[in-house]
Amino acid sequence: MGTEYYELKKPVTSIDYRETEKHVHLIIFCNHANCGSITLSKGEESEDFLNLFRGKCVAKTSFIKEQRLLKIFEHYPFDDVYLLSADNSLTTLKKLKEECI
Repeated sequence: MGTEYYELKKPVTSIDYRETEKHVHLIIFCNHANCGSITLSKGEESEDFLNLFRGKCVAKTSFIKEQRLLKIFEHYPFDDVYLLSADNSLTTLKKLKEECI
């Protein structure tokens, strides 16, 4: 079983995701500049909102035996690109590469 990772829709370049007991705080960056923040209830509301930023699938992880493999479908000149996973967690391509073979 694996996880798919999606690029953020342009012009969104990153999202700062902070969780509290009841809320999710998102700070959205467009073209690397802070363009706003929003606070949402934890759960479906925040997940649906994050789905608005999901672009095309650009990477997928899978397991062979106990090893985690990474397949990248798009070329990026820098590894600091932010990705949104199928379960709405945010990571960077660099972190994925470090976690996988």
